[in-house]
Amino acid sequence: MDVLRAMQGDGGGGAKFREFKNNLVVNNGDTYFKGEKIKSTRQMRQAVDGVRQNFIDNLIVNMDGRFPDIGLFKALRILDPKSLSEDNATWARFGEDELQSILEHNAPAEREPVIKSEECSMEWPTFKELVHANYKNYSFQNLVNVITTNHAGYLPETTKLLNAVAVIPMSTVPCERVFSVQNRIKTKGRARLKAENLDVLMRISIEGPAIEHFDFYRALHKFRAAKQRRIFQGLCPEGCPCRQR
Repeated sequence: MDVLRAMQGDGGGGAKFREFKNNLVVNNGDTYFKGEKIKSTRQMRQAVDGVRQNFIDNLIVNMDGRFPDIGLFKALRILDPKSLSEDNATWARFGEDELQSILEHNAPAEREPVIKSEECSMEWPTFKELVHANYKNYSFQNLVNVITTNHAGYLPETTKLLNAVAVIPMSTVPCERVFSVQNRIKTKGRARLKAENLDVLMRISIEGPAIEHFDFYRALHKFRAAKQRRIFQGLCPEGCPCRQR
């Protein structure tokens, strides 16, 4: 959003728009773009600026409407190990205000809090020191895993907070990816696929295991043993590997 707001008005536009304008050369009243003569009038240039401005204004309005809690997303940066301050002057108070914003979102006054705000705030300095000393090159997801596994005993509220934040969707990409997987699995030829089976197949497709680690013979054996199936009548002779596993 800061980038979009900087592009408003006379901000000069984005990198591509500035590159476009820099390639416009006026020579003896004629306008050239990358050496090619083009038609360019004052009205045309004003129209281009007007369209650009309207597009950016509408985009900002749309983004504000879709992401009203953009301040919360900014606050979440303090939980990224790579965002920890290296400045000794700001280290002591680093993240305190942002932490309060996150806690207010996850522990509103009108509900029974899952995370105890006061205890979580008291754990914050210890958490910072721990991450800075041992995990500052970790990704956020890896940090959540290691804190949950190894440090939940003395950072219980921070562990709850990290796990709560870990499930916040930061964009619509995961949802769109799930729909793509669903469309790939449930084709017209598999229209009778039940919801529970579709759910299992989608989880396997998204979360694994990888196909090279899948035991096809064991799956075939379990499929065959579940009940009598006509597909195997006369097609699976004695000695078939699926009978032996």
